[in-house]
Amino acid sequence: MSAFDELQQEIQGFDELLDPIANAEVDINDPDWQKKLKESQHPLDEAGIRKAVGEATQRLIELFLASNSKERDQIRKLLADNGSFAWAMVVPGSGDPGITFRDSVLLVVMDDTCDTRDAIIGIGALVDQARAKGVDYGPIMRQIAKVAGTRDRYGFGSMRTIIENHC
Repeated sequence: MSAFDELQQEIQGFDELLDPIANAEVDINDPDWQKKLKESQHPLDEAGIRKAVGEATQRLIELFLASNSKERDQIRKLLADNGSFAWAMVVPGSGDPGITFRDSVLLVVMDDTCDTRDAIIGIGALVDQARAKGVDYGPIMRQIAKVAGTRDRYGFGSMRTIIENHC
């Protein structure tokens, strides 16, 4: 079994555990709904799978970086098919702000289902955070641009174009 196949099975299992949390109804008529949401546990903690998902996410990132274009499309499809996992995944802390920045941007680049406007705002915020921490983000963004998708889904530019605009 390939590394991708093993990771795919693992992610599908996580997705099943996270699905009821990701799709739980939020009563926006409750005047305290925002407070309750802020005070709730992170979905990975609620499901008791933070460490395992962090490890799987790290392997997914490394696989994405080492993959060719066709294999990266398979990873994007895997995340699209496992939306609850994609919704909940977070970058495991590495202690190195440059690696954390790279991995955070890659999560946006890999999740091809996210709204392009959200991606633009999210990547801009990550660049601002990296700049504030003194991270030399330009070379990292150029590395990510090489693996970013080229499909312009909504007329706001492809992920590659968005990344290149932040170099």
